Amino acid sequence: MAFRGVEELTLGLESRAWPTADGRILVDDRGRRFYGYLVADKAYAGERTRFPEALPGRPPGKLPVRYTQGQRVIVRYAPDAPHVAVLQPGVWVPGIAAGFGIAAIMLPAGAIGLLRWRRRKTADDADQP
Repeated sequence: MAFRGVEELTLGLESRAWPTADGRILVDDRGRRFYGYLVADKAYAGERTRFPEALPGRPPGKLPVRYTQGQRVIVRYAPDAPHVAVLQPGVWVPGIAAGFGIAAIMLPAGAIGLLRWRRRKTADDADQP
């Protein structure tokens, strides 16, 4: 989780300087909204609105309802990986803070659990003849 948080933070910070492409909100036959855009005459599709997309433990949602079918949008895309794109560049602070907060709790809890497990295993091994 901590690694993913660092990755999302890095992408979010980098996204502010990414090049832009004109895009359009599209809707598929199941009602799923996404955006399409062209980079070097190649078509791409994206669903990411921001970095991070959702709070930890929640799956990324669909595009917010404010994005309507046919709406023109400005898409920022990673120059070395144009399939990675976002509509709102920068970092969504509540999402990053929640991710790092959870990691800050889970890391010590995991370390304590591992130490207890090792002590118990060592004691069990000492009890066997």
